[in-house]
Amino acid sequence: MIVRRYVFDESIALASYSDLLRQISRFASLGGVVLDGDGSRYSALALAVIDDLASEMVAVERNQHAWPGTLKILSADATRYMFRLSSGSLEILAGNARTLFDWQNPRLPEDLHFMRLDHSPVLGTIAHEDYAWLELSDEEAARWQATGWFPIHLESD
Repeated sequence: MIVRRYVFDESIALASYSDLLRQISRFASLGGVVLDGDGSRYSALALAVIDDLASEMVAVERNQHAWPGTLKILSADATRYMFRLSSGSLEILAGNARTLFDWQNPRLPEDLHFMRLDHSPVLGTIAHEDYAWLELSDEEAARWQATGWFPIHLESD
């Protein structure tokens, strides 16, 4: 499947976060978050979120240096947690953040992202830069636009 990178026409931070989660769950089957380093600098809330997602966890990838939006050149010391999108996991995501960009250390795990079953990204973030994008096929982009929910456009090269 050929995908293109789309960005949002307006600040996605202004959108309803719960609406965004519902919308993205129409395109993605998995979610992911990252704890960088040994996790000691994260809050108790961040660690509790990981524990709360345990029943939906499909993979825990240790010693990672890359995930959507990030490539660490000097170290591979992050742990990426991937979980099924379900009503339960979406409730956990919605209940612990107000925006997509709240997913920053030390309060929460970092860089919330969403994937297809094959682990290809649907939505990626660099939360500390307030930057998010979609990677959609032409058919997926048409479906997104047809909802009228939040306008997107192709990212400029």
